[in-house]
Amino acid sequence: MQNDRNLQAVRDVRDMEKIVLAQSWVCILFIRTDCAASRDALPRVERMVKRFTDVHGFLFNLDDDPAAAGRYLVFDTPSIVVYLNGKPVLRQTGAVSHQEIYRAILEIHQQQDLA
Repeated sequence: MQNDRNLQAVRDVRDMEKIVLAQSWVCILFIRTDCAASRDALPRVERMVKRFTDVHGFLFNLDDDPAAAGRYLVFDTPSIVVYLNGKPVLRQTGAVSHQEIYRAILEIHQQQDLA
């Protein structure tokens, strides 16, 4: 269930919207350049995303396109938003618990398998 991909940087909110609609599973880590917590979260989120073959991970620096904060309802960093089929299914801001997100994604996978 593991992949070798790192989080791919996206710099434009329009590009991110296309990605969210094109992939079934998308995990976006929203950061700011001057945020120490964002720097700390990056390797943990990368490790978490690598554990899933079907989750595509992306990094979005809100300093590159501030309009993304309003579009994705991200008002603090770091923030993680996970999308399934274009709809947000998980959202966590601030002290990001990667274990909680991992368990939630696993649970959603299991629910899909039962459907």
